[in-house]
Amino acid sequence: MSDLAIRNWFIIPTIAFLIVFNIFPLLYSLGFSFTDYRAASNRPANFIGLENYQQLLTDDGIWNNFTITAKYVIISVAGQVVVGFGMALLLNRPIPGKGLLTTVLMLPMMMSAAVVVPVIEPDVACGQAGFGGTAGSPTGPPQKNVITG
Repeated sequence: MSDLAIRNWFIIPTIAFLIVFNIFPLLYSLGFSFTDYRAASNRPANFIGLENYQQLLTDDGIWNNFTITAKYVIISVAGQVVVGFGMALLLNRPIPGKGLLTTVLMLPMMMSAAVVVPVIEPDVACGQAGFGGTAGSPTGPPQKNVITG
């Protein structure tokens, strides 16, 4: 098999997956944003143009939410840059066990959150999902869970 054929065997399924699970839902949702569609009702969607966007952008609450989100992003990204740059400078020095330390620090970033969170905090991850952990609802006392009843 040629290099081109092998490349295509890997690339074509990946592109198909991205189109089916990312691009199509994005465009489908974008189309619904120009209608009065309500998932809870059985009536058909009617085209209303930019009315939904006009309502959204004239709502005072949304601008408050945008401001809060912008502050959070700026503080979070700035903090991550400072911490990341500081760690990079520290790990750039010749220190004993540098390879092991780098591996330990990088491993959580390379693993899926679905694997990392239950290992770090099993009670929180399992309890909120209803799989038998001891953590309750974030808004109240512990709730019944699926496994222990």
